[in-house]
Amino acid sequence: ISMIILGVILLALPADNVFAQEFDPPESEGEFRRHRPEPRFLEGTEGLEKLFTRLVDRYEDMGYRIYDTDDVIQRLEDRIETLIEEGSDPSDLEEILETFNENMAAVEEAYEELGAIIDKRPGFDDEGEVTDEDIALGTLRQIAEGLRDVHQLGENARFDLRWDLMRLRYENSPEE
Repeated sequence: ISMIILGVILLALPADNVFAQEFDPPESEGEFRRHRPEPRFLEGTEGLEKLFTRLVDRYEDMGYRIYDTDDVIQRLEDRIETLIEEGSDPSDLEEILETFNENMAAVEEAYEELGAIIDKRPGFDDEGEVTDEDIALGTLRQIAEGLRDVHQLGENARFDLRWDLMRLRYENSPEE
């Protein structure tokens, strides 16, 4: 019994050096960002111009994601063709595809409306430099809110598609 107890004690002892935590541990990256000495955004017109450039870049990236739904639509159309060839009724899947296309049309419309604001760029000149700070700030707010709205519309369209497909699979799953 004493050998078993000694073996358990030896297994419980650390096999390598153990170090205690420092009194002043180094800051994590998140802590450093919260307490950084320099401001996150530049003050004045230079900061507004930089923010305008970033928002326009996000707008363009969003456009790529919006118009990159061809593969989803193609897969649904292929599945509809397969169902027709098998002699099944594809009406539910056609309805889901139609709903998705309508939702994406609404997203594209909101995206184009936001593009009109960016093209007019009140408060900014053609090079993206500030001409009027107050108007430029209002324009940036409109662009940011528009980006948020377009993003949410796109997420809702994708969620609705996934939900409808999940519901269709559940309704058509074989009974056990």
